Amino acid sequence: MDSTTDFLSIVPWVVNMSLKVLLDMDLSMDAEAGKTQVVLAVGGEAKRMGLDIPKALIPLNGSTLLDRCMDMFLGSGFREFVFLLGYEDKKITEYLDRFDFRGAKITKSYDYAKGIAKGKAVKYALENGKIDANKRSVFAWPDDIFLQNDLPKTVLAAHMEASRRFGTIASEVVASAFRLPAGVVNVDERGVVTSFEEQPLIPIRASTGMRIFDPAAYSYFIDLIDLNKPGPIEFEKVVMPILAAKRKVYAIPIPPDSWLQINTQKELEQAKKMID
Repeated sequence: MDSTTDFLSIVPWVVNMSLKVLLDMDLSMDAEAGKTQVVLAVGGEAKRMGLDIPKALIPLNGSTLLDRCMDMFLGSGFREFVFLLGYEDKKITEYLDRFDFRGAKITKSYDYAKGIAKGKAVKYALENGKIDANKRSVFAWPDDIFLQNDLPKTVLAAHMEASRRFGTIASEVVASAFRLPAGVVNVDERGVVTSFEEQPLIPIRASTGMRIFDPAAYSYFIDLIDLNKPGPIEFEKVVMPILAAKRKVYAIPIPPDSWLQINTQKELEQAKKMID
């Protein structure tokens, strides 16, 4: 799928734009991508999948989840990456140090307490200058796989336009529908089964894990996340609801089957069949 088609399918207000305007927008987004940092959370474990390696290094058809993620962002023009390290950080560091990644700037933020993770890792990186507080950022997880290679640049365009139009300071990339992992049984008022649906698509907007934040959003991480509070803090439960309540988050929809989650061995095997 080319960039023009991506813009038409994702950003609703570009439907009536001319092809020349769309192509000019695509060129300008190369420059914007180059000015945007990518924050990758790579501290996850793969123990639930029976693997004793960092989740980001899970092999997938000749590469790793991290390779695929990096290739997607590099191919969209992004050149600055911040890695939030945690579990087996030495293995991730050694892996990163072996590759050039097309000359990209690589910054590593270590889990100073070996267990802060998640929202605390973001705040720690902000307070220590690992995440540049003056730059826009795209947050992503390597175990979320997107099948549109230039998706990051496309959603960045949508985010910037939403910010201009609506005053939002964050964007959430959402699947326009969600496929249930189990079948659905429909019954009548007596409880008698009327039909079965195997793994149906439900018309709800599901978070894909990819988010974009403007610098104005960072103060919410600083103010709402306490590094001294025991246990991990998920910013999705602490920061995102406040931003949403203030109408500061825009939802960018993508087709439901263009996003794969890798949380189980079964999902990994399915991904292997779908991806060349």
